[in-house]
This record gives sequence, C-alpha cells and structure tokens, in this order.
Amino acid sequence: MSIFLNRVRTYAANNPLLIFFILVSIWVRLIFWFYSGRVWEDALITLAPARNAWLGNGLTHHLSEARIHSFTSPISVLIPLIGEAFHQGLFALRFSSVVASIFTIYYAYRIGKIFNLHWSAQILLLGYLSMDWLQIFFGMAGMETQVATAIFIATFYYLFIKKWKLLGILAGFGMLVRPEFLFCILVIGLYMLVWHKRSLPKVIVGFACVAIPWYLFAFFYYGSIVPNTIIAKSVGNHFGPFKNSIPVVCSYLLESWKNMAPFVEWFFTRNIPVPMFFIKLVVCIVLLLFILGVIRAFIVKEWQVLVLAAVFILFVAYRSDSTLSIYYMWYLPPFLALLFIVSAFGLSYIPTKINYISAVISVYVVILYSLHTILSLPSEKQIQDKIECGVRFKIGVILNSMMSITDTVIMEPLGYIGYGAFNKTTYDFPGLSSKTVVHKIAQMKGGNILEIIKALNPSFIVLRPQEFKNLVNTYPDVAKQYVFVSDIKADETDFPTFGYSETNFFSDGEFTIFRRSDRLVNAPKPQDMDKLLKSADYYGICENSN
Repeated sequence: MSIFLNRVRTYAANNPLLIFFILVSIWVRLIFWFYSGRVWEDALITLAPARNAWLGNGLTHHLSEARIHSFTSPISVLIPLIGEAFHQGLFALRFSSVVASIFTIYYAYRIGKIFNLHWSAQILLLGYLSMDWLQIFFGMAGMETQVATAIFIATFYYLFIKKWKLLGILAGFGMLVRPEFLFCILVIGLYMLVWHKRSLPKVIVGFACVAIPWYLFAFFYYGSIVPNTIIAKSVGNHFGPFKNSIPVVCSYLLESWKNMAPFVEWFFTRNIPVPMFFIKLVVCIVLLLFILGVIRAFIVKEWQVLVLAAVFILFVAYRSDSTLSIYYMWYLPPFLALLFIVSAFGLSYIPTKINYISAVISVYVVILYSLHTILSLPSEKQIQDKIECGVRFKIGVILNSMMSITDTVIMEPLGYIGYGAFNKTTYDFPGLSSKTVVHKIAQMKGGNILEIIKALNPSFIVLRPQEFKNLVNTYPDVAKQYVFVSDIKADETDFPTFGYSETNFFSDGEFTIFRRSDRLVNAPKPQDMDKLLKSADYYGICENSN
C-alpha cells in the first residue's frame, strides 16, 4: 500500500497541472449537480425509453407508439439503462459525466505531452475543458455530452500513439455517442490510408465489433438505424446540407463566432456583465491561435495537429451549410475541445518568442470562461425550481391526472411534460417521440404546431399564451373546440446575478392547458397537487423545489 501511495505522490508531483485541473473539473461539476439540481429537457426524453425497458414496455418513449427511436445517441440511453436496474438512470448519467470529465482532462493532457505543449498552453486547454459552461452544463444536466468529449479526445490520443485496437473500439463508441463523430471517422480514415494503411484493418475490426451490434439491433427493432429525433428535427425545422444559398451560409458562418464565446455561447443569455469587446477578444485570440497552430503544424510537419484541425473545420463547414440552429448547443463541446487543442499548440509557439505573453493570454481566456460558469449557477437553480419544476413538470402531472390511455396531447417542449405525464400519448412538436407527428409534418411538407393541432385533433393541447392567440387568429374554428383547463405561470421575477441574466423566465414562464370540449374532465384540486407532484417525481428532481 505504501508503495502505491508513493507512486501516486510521485505522479502527482510530476504532473501538477493534470491533478489540479482534474480536481477543479470534479469540484465544479459536483457544485453544479448539488447546488443547481439542473436537468435538461432532452435528458428526460432519453430517460423515458430506459425506464420503459425495465418496466417491460420496450425501449420506447410511450406505450401507444411502440418502438420509437426517440434518442439520438445510443450511449445516452445505454448508460441510464444500466442505472434503471436500480431506479437510478439520471444518477448514472450524471455520475458518468463526472467520471468522463476526469478522462477528458487526462487525455487532453496526454495529447499535450505528445505535442510538447508549453505549460501556459496546457492551462489554456485544461482550464477551458474544466470550466467552460457548455462543457459542464449538458453532461451534468443529464446528457451524454461529457462522455462524447472524453471519447473524442481519447480516440485521437490512441490514433497518435498508434494503439490500433483501442482506436477502433473507441471509434465505435464514438459513433454511438454522437452521430457527428462521422466527421472524425472520415478524417481518421483518410489519415490512416495515407500514413498507416496496413493497420487500418485492425481499426475497422475494433470499430465493427462495437458499432455494428447496435446498428443491427436498431434496424430490426426500430426499422431504421436513423433515430426518429434526427428525422423529426430535419423535417420539422427544415435544416440540412445543401439547402441554403451561399450568401445565407456565409452570413451564418460569420455569426457562428458566438458559438464559442463566453456567455454568448449560451443560447438563453440575455444580459452579460462583461463588455462585448472582451468577449470578442477571447474569440479572436482563440481563432488566431488556431490559425497559428495550423501554420506551425505545416512548418514542423506535425500532421497529427492538422488531423484535429481538419475535423473541426469539417464540422464548422457542415454546421454552416446546414444553418443548424444555435439552440443545439450540445453538439459543440467535443469539437470545441479539438479547437482548443490546436489553439494550445499555436500558443506553445509564443513562449519561444515572447516570454510571459502566453501565460497572460491563457489566464485571460480561462477567466472569461470561468466567469460565465460561476455567474450562471444561481440563474440555473432558479430556472430549475421556477420553470422546469414549477411550470413544465407541473403541467405534465396535471395532464397525467386527466388523460386516459386513449387521450392525446400536443405540446412543445416534451421533456418535463412527458416526465410528469409518463407513458401518456404525447404528440410533441416536431415529433421527437412520435412518428405520427413526423409523418403528418412530412405529408404537409412542413408545418407548425398549430397546423399539427388542426390535423391531429388531440384531446388536450398545451400552449404558450401567444401560441393560443395565434391559434385563435389562424384557425378560429379549431380554437373553439377547446376549453380552458388550467394556466400555469411562474413568478415574474428576474434573477440577474452581477449583471448576468437569461431569457427562460420570459419565454417559457407560462403555459395554458386546454381540453377538447367533448372531454369532460377537470384539473386536479390545488390541495391534491403536492401529493400528485411527489408521486410523479420518479427521479426526485423537483423534491427540493419551492
């Protein structure tokens, strides 16, 4: 035991930056977990199939539409599937994100050693991965994002050290954790064809052993290896490659700097405490360092750095060509991690020319990203309590008490409402959990939630106030078929923190439930709500909410 402890002490003494940032990464994520309690909508959508699987209902979101591939990432459902054996699917997702953050820092650090990064460049890279809000939020809010980042970075590490079997296995997991890993596969495959053609079969075998079993299962169980979520988003939101003109793509690309900027990278940010000049300066620094890293890689023939750069550039090109909504922030962290590795490589070139400048740069960048995270936590706690639990989950519970097995409800968003109304027929827009909605949108060659209401004539509808006004104005005959049931509204209180605030309180702070006039049911009595909320709170997400 003493020998082991001595080795640990020696390793820690020789790698202080690694140990420090691992501890920071764990500490910040645990604070997020236990302080804010935040759970992202999509996590609950993914948890439903895992929960149903253990109930004997199959890997599907709700009973009436069996075998719906309502999750984009297989890993995001396989992790909670294990946890659900103990009714701890959400815990499994969060815990796996904490563990994955350790591996994220470790493999990024090891790649830094391969590239001989200066200590200031390691601070830039590890500080960003430890403290960036997007790197923290989605994983700790119950999504697979942190696991994806760890797998992305680990895959390239094993490519660089030529561990072909491990590379193949991780590449297989990469395709299961995020479909966008395909960009990594394309670049890695081309790299190996040029430099390591003889080793490519070993990688392919490892990849096939991991990925093919899932794709076979998905094909025979769901009828397609393409998740219903991808189809729904593509059909409902009209995005995809080769659909936009060059001016539209260029305009999107010029605006995409916000996707990697502190504060601004968060879709819901409304007010920020830092002048925009300093935010833009961070982006300029990181992008200039990225360009410097690419140039330096060409000069010193460090082709491995160019592999990382090529994956990032390919992803940006796809995202810009598809004009993917900036709302889909959880796609970004794995690729931004690659961006920062290349930028750190560029920063390592500076110390040999100008002493201490690189240290100032790295500390400045990390401070801005850290400030975003620190100031976001109080707001997210309020959003969890007031919006997610106080409005959305409550709506689901009310619906659950009124809906029979034959009833249907149309609404957007799905996560918390579907969590409260578990296994009721939820026709969400744009059909993440419902092929019925996807098929209807496809038939109409597009459509909004109001058109879906008209087409499907659901038993219940849940709309924001403005949405119902639009329904009345657009389809008055349809609106007349529905009568008021209940209005759920959050406190109209803004919670800025030192100049920082978000839009959630204003965009999703009020929903109204309507029933079709032939459905003679009433909302539960106020005195019964506490009991209903407690019984429906399977994961204890809202037990501490006011």
